[in-house]
Amino acid sequence: MSNLITFQVGWKYLFVLWDFIKSVFMKVFKGYYGILLATTTASFLTPFTTSSIAVALPVIAGEFNVSLASVNWVVNAFLIALASTVLVIGRVSDWLGRGRVFTLGIILFMITSLLTSLARSYVDVIICRFFQGIATAMISSTAVAVLSEELPRERRGLGIGINTTAVYLGLSLGPLVGGYLTNYFGWGSALI
Repeated sequence: MSNLITFQVGWKYLFVLWDFIKSVFMKVFKGYYGILLATTTASFLTPFTTSSIAVALPVIAGEFNVSLASVNWVVNAFLIALASTVLVIGRVSDWLGRGRVFTLGIILFMITSLLTSLARSYVDVIICRFFQGIATAMISSTAVAVLSEELPRERRGLGIGINTTAVYLGLSLGPLVGGYLTNYFGWGSALI
């Protein structure tokens, strides 16, 4: 019973956190531009991380002394988690609130990115990437929905277009910037 109460109290704080973040963004960025900035930044970072880590796979294999075939699980764990949870998370966000699930996704994505870059074993990298895939599912399943809820009708097309542009910029720039970061600062820098 106490676990259920703790779980319910935890969700209550997440709801308060989302309302606070939303109000700060609305004040600082004058209206809906803050929400557009938050969703666009998150929509850029998730595909950027996905495509940049692919360039770093040989370096990861060398650091953890695993084969190139085995190191592909760094990408596979992420994609399996993303693909298997995106629909479920989308439905859960209908119940709990899209903005709240989006915020939780951003928080989880930041934590897992940091933990992945600091991982000291190959298994730790795989586990962190799995949870990063779940965080990405939370972001990608709610970002456009949050934009649709928060932007005025006459600005929705522009907002969704900017968001989509950020996704493809992340996919395009990931290998280039990720390769540079991996070469000069190590593979973990591509995740931060």
